[in-house]
Amino acid sequence: MAHEIDMSNSRQNMAFVGQTPWHGLGSKLAPGADIETWRAAAGLAWNVAETETLFRFDGEIRVVPDTKVLLRSDTKAPLSVVSKWYNTVQPGEVLGFFDELVKAGGFELETAGALRGGRRIWALARVGEAAKIVDGDMVKPYLLLATSYDASMATTAQFTSVRVVCNNTLSAAIGNGEQKVKIPHLSKFNAAEVRDQLSIAISGWDEFLMQTRRMAATPLDAQAADAYLLDVFKCDVETLEAPEKTRKSKAYKSVLALFEGTAAGSEMVGQSLWGAVNAVTEYVDHERGKARESALDAAWFGEGANLKDRAFTVARELIAA
Repeated sequence: MAHEIDMSNSRQNMAFVGQTPWHGLGSKLAPGADIETWRAAAGLAWNVAETETLFRFDGEIRVVPDTKVLLRSDTKAPLSVVSKWYNTVQPGEVLGFFDELVKAGGFELETAGALRGGRRIWALARVGEAAKIVDGDMVKPYLLLATSYDASMATTAQFTSVRVVCNNTLSAAIGNGEQKVKIPHLSKFNAAEVRDQLSIAISGWDEFLMQTRRMAATPLDAQAADAYLLDVFKCDVETLEAPEKTRKSKAYKSVLALFEGTAAGSEMVGQSLWGAVNAVTEYVDHERGKARESALDAAWFGEGANLKDRAFTVARELIAA
């Protein structure tokens, strides 16, 4: 399905607390549910098993050296073929990562689940309370932990923000990159070490609030908004045809329309630099791609996440100039 939420065993493998997600899928839990309840409700009560990679040629079965097949222990469905050195982070470890944080206080698990048939799983926890950028415009800090079983991404722990009015996410928002910890699958995942690194990084939240408030106070006229978007889309303005080609693209037109007033919450921030950043994030999270339902995956991973990272980076450079 286009939303890419795992539907193995004919169930929606996602759980949440609070408001029902836009796609309407998943199991709703009461706040304060324990980790095992979360694991069962999110459809993550399985392990990743490993077996040899075999092939048949001329009637003979042989082993592919230095590789292994990863598969789900519940459905026996294969997830991928990886090198024998590939270290998996089990679904129980992903949720267990938050157990100590939740028990210590200040963290509240809000969503968890699997995508792409279980090839990618995640858990998201709120860190503290929402903060105001301008009147009526609130953002909440979150901690995301995700891993893959098909070598598509490293195990990643990162701080992210969610804009309440439109549910837009901005993963590069908090600090200058030190808020993201990546553990390649050739290395062992050490939950305690990752928590220690992130406990230092959480101080970047105050810096993020300062930067976004400055963005909200920075107006953009039509010419400045055009220059900002050309930069975000990496347009080579020195090439005569390039700017006009970018302006004719669907992405540019969509983001510009959002910036000019169709974006959720635009009445709060107006045509400001913060409004431009959120025009990009709303485009990625809710409009980009073949269907709106693809937003869940695009919000955190891949090209969509990279575009949002660039939108914030360019804006941060403008307020620093």
